[in-house]
Amino acid sequence: MHRVVFLLAPGLHLLDLAGPAQVFSELAALGRPYAMHYVADRPEVVTASARSPGCSPRPPG
Repeated sequence: MHRVVFLLAPGLHLLDLAGPAQVFSELAALGRPYAMHYVADRPEVVTASARSPGCSPRPPG
């Protein structure tokens, strides 16, 4: 299985995340083995539209 990690930076535009995430989601639905993960330096990220998608803290290293 391939692992795709999205780094969520402050000020992120949600459309910049949604497009690529949708592509990998569709590939997974078609039987391609992709696992998506969302990481950031903190549990909540303030985006350009002031929304906070859930994410996991970035592992050290």
